Amino acid sequence: MNKDGTLADILEPVSAVNDARDAQKALKKSLTALVRAAGMDAGWARIQIKQGDVKVSADTGEGLPSFCFNGLKAPECLCARQIAAGKTGAAKKPAGAFCRERSYAFAAFAPVMDGKKTVGFIFLAAKKKSSFNPVALDALARHAGLMVHRAAQAALREKRLQTLQTVTRVGAIIASQLTLKELTQAVVEHLGRVLRTDRVNMVLYNRKEETLEFVATYFSGENNTDGTEVYPLSDGMNSWIVKNRRPLVIGNGTEEECARMGIRHGGTPAKSWMGAPMLHNGQIIGVLSVQAYGEPEVYDASAVELMSLVAAQVAVAVVNAQLYEATDRREKEKQKLYYSLTHDLLSFVTPVAGYGEVLQRIPADDLAGRKDDIGKSIADSARKITRFVEDILFYSKLEAGRLSMQPHPVNIYYIIDQSVSNFYSEMNQRKLELYVEGEKYVKGSAFPQKVVHCDTLQIERVINNCIQNALKHAVSRVEVNTRMDQGELWCTIADDGEGMPRELAPKVFDEYYQAHAGKKGVGLGLPSVKRIVEQHGGRVWVETDSGKGFAFTFSLPVTQSR
Repeated sequence: MNKDGTLADILEPVSAVNDARDAQKALKKSLTALVRAAGMDAGWARIQIKQGDVKVSADTGEGLPSFCFNGLKAPECLCARQIAAGKTGAAKKPAGAFCRERSYAFAAFAPVMDGKKTVGFIFLAAKKKSSFNPVALDALARHAGLMVHRAAQAALREKRLQTLQTVTRVGAIIASQLTLKELTQAVVEHLGRVLRTDRVNMVLYNRKEETLEFVATYFSGENNTDGTEVYPLSDGMNSWIVKNRRPLVIGNGTEEECARMGIRHGGTPAKSWMGAPMLHNGQIIGVLSVQAYGEPEVYDASAVELMSLVAAQVAVAVVNAQLYEATDRREKEKQKLYYSLTHDLLSFVTPVAGYGEVLQRIPADDLAGRKDDIGKSIADSARKITRFVEDILFYSKLEAGRLSMQPHPVNIYYIIDQSVSNFYSEMNQRKLELYVEGEKYVKGSAFPQKVVHCDTLQIERVINNCIQNALKHAVSRVEVNTRMDQGELWCTIADDGEGMPRELAPKVFDEYYQAHAGKKGVGLGLPSVKRIVEQHGGRVWVETDSGKGFAFTFSLPVTQSR
C-alpha cells in the first residue's frame, strides 16, 4: 500500500460522517488505521465539542485500555503542552516529566480544532524510537475536527426541525377539537416519543383549591389519564415551578439536586428531570415535565425551549377545553333547569286551574260554604307561583349587579322572627318543630339584643332561603342558632333530614344545582344566599353528611366595615 493509499484509508471513515451518532465508530476506524500505518503501538483519540445546545463526543483507543486523564485538562506533560500550544508535537523518551505512559520511548500528539478552539486530541505512542512523519496525524486531526463540526451542525438542524415538527404536531392536536382528557393524553404521548424520555407528566394547578392534579402520564410507551391524582401545593418540584413560574432542569440526580436546592423529593428518583410552566395570560395553569431514569444531563437548553413552547401551546388549549367543557356542562344544567322549571311551574299552576274548574261546576247554592277553602287554596298556589318567579327575577338582578344594599344596625332576632313567621303555618301543618337558640319557638318570643350591620330585607331573604331549604329536607325539626365569633355574628339554620355526601356539599351554592331529585325549586336560592352574604363582607358554608342533615352557617359583621 503506497503512502497516498494509506492516508486515504486513514481519512475515509471520518470524512464520510455527518451524523453525531456515527462519530465514535468512525474515529475508532481512522485511529486504528493510523496506528498501524505509522508503525505505532498505541493511540487514543478524544473529541468533545459543543455548538449551541448540541454536544458531540467521541472517546476511543487502540492498544491502550484507558487514558491517563479525563476530558481535555491534561497534567504537566506533552499533551498539556500541545493542547495549550494548539499544534502537533512529538517527544522522544516522553516518560517522567513528559508523559505518564512510562513504557513508551516515543509519543506524538495533535490537537483537534474547531476553528481556533481546541475540542480534542489524538495521541500516538511507540515502545521503540520512531522516525514518525506527522502528516497523517495532522490530516486526521484536521478531518476529525471537520467531522464533529459537520455532525454538530447536522444535530442542530435536526433539533430545530424536531422543534418545528413538535410544535406543528401539538398545534394539530389542539386544532382537532379533542376533549380535555383526550388532549392531555395525546400531548404527553407525543412528547414522550419525541424526547425519547422515560416519563412525561401533565399537572394542572387549581388556584382556588391550591392543589396539583396529575391529569395525564406517559411512561415508556404507555399513557394514562385514568385515576388522576390530586396533591396539595407544597414544596416539591412541580410546586417549585408553580411558585417560581419558570422552568426547572435537574441533570445529576433528582434526590441530590433537590436536597441541594431545598426542594422536597417525591416519587421515583431520576437521573434527569425537566419541567416547564404552562402559562396563559400571565397566569400559571399547570406544569409539563419529563424525566429520564438512567442517563444524566439528558435535557439541554434546546429541550427547555421546546418544552416551554409546547407548554405555552398546551396552556391555551387546556384553558379553551376547560371553558368549552364548563360551557357545555352549564348548557346541560340549563336544559335540566328549563325542564325542572317547566315541571315545577306547571305543578303550581295546575291546582289553580283545577280550583277554577271546580268553581265553575259547583252550583251557586253550594258555593257559599266552600268558597273560603277554595279561595285559600288558590291564594296559596298563587303565592307559591309568585315566590317562584320572584326568585328567578331576584337572582337575575343580583347576577347583573343591579341590586343595591342598604346596610344599617339591626337586631338579628328581629330578622329571624320575621323569617320564621313566614313558615310558621306550614311547619305546624307538617308537625315540624322549630327551635331558636335551643328553645322551642313561640311567636313573640323575647331574645336578647344581637346587633349586626346589614340590609334587613336581604338578610331576611337569606334566612328565608335557608329555612325553605331546611323545610324541603327536615324530618321532625328545624333549628336556628346564633353566636358571636371575633367581631362576627354566625347564624346557623339546620335540619334533621337525609343530608348528602360531604364532598358534594360545596355544590349546593352552584347555580341550578338540585341536591335531590324530586325536590321542587329553581336552584337559585342558595347561590343567592352566597352572593348576598359575600356582598355584606361575610362568608357562608355548609356542613352535612349522608344521614346527618344540613347545617347552613353564614357570618355577618357586627359593625360597619370601613
